[in-house]
Order: sequence, then structure tokens, then C-alpha cells
Amino acid sequence: MTLQVLIDFYRVRFNEVPVQADDLMDLLTWCYLSEFITPDTYRLLLRELEERGAEKPLFLSDNAKSMSRIS
Repeated sequence: MTLQVLIDFYRVRFNEVPVQADDLMDLLTWCYLSEFITPDTYRLLLRELEERGAEKPLFLSDNAKSMSRIS
């Protein structure tokens, strides 16, 4: 799978274009967990998306710790 194929798959699946790289990262993770792509392809595309500004979401516990420091 290439990045362009992932973008096309996003368009078909959600009937819209991805707005940001994070949108594609979510779909990429789903493809990997559903075994549509290999671990090597996942890592390659993940790296490419991160270079384009995508970020992995923080876990809820990490968010809660961050928020507790703010209050």
C-alpha cells in the first residue's frame, strides 16, 4: 500500500477527503489491526505520515495527568 492508496481508501470509506495527516493515521492503524497491511508497510506509512505532521494520540491516562497539572 502507498500513501496515495491510503488517501483513496479514505475517500471511498468516508466519502470525503482527509483534512489532516492524523485522519490518515487513524485509518492506517485500523488497516494494520485488521491485517490489511503488513507490519513493515505500517511502519513505512506511519513514518511518512509523521513526517507530514501526524501525531499519535495520547492515552487517556496521559491526558488526565497533563490536565491535572494545569488545574
